[in-house]
Amino acid sequence: MAGLVAIQIFLYWKQRRNSSITGWDIGLISLIAALAVGSFWELLEFTADQAHIARVELKTLMMVGEGWRGSLKDLIFDLIGSMVAAILFLFSLLCPKKKAQ
Repeated sequence: MAGLVAIQIFLYWKQRRNSSITGWDIGLISLIAALAVGSFWELLEFTADQAHIARVELKTLMMVGEGWRGSLKDLIFDLIGSMVAAILFLFSLLCPKKKAQ
């Protein structure tokens, strides 16, 4: 979702400046947005875990022990999701639907 929102903002900004847009630009913007939002979320998760790890039992013992591996896995899936978003966006631009007559 972060990738798609970033792509829309980027396209709006580029169109206002009458600049050209490439597929690489769209992919890079999507990746940067996913990394930024994902990293921020992992930081919030880490801070919440450190502050309330013993008192609030929202997570099981396995989830608490997972640590950096869980964060790395989440960031990798964020990147995969951003690339899927960019690819879907590019296909929707390159292959417009034929209008029914």
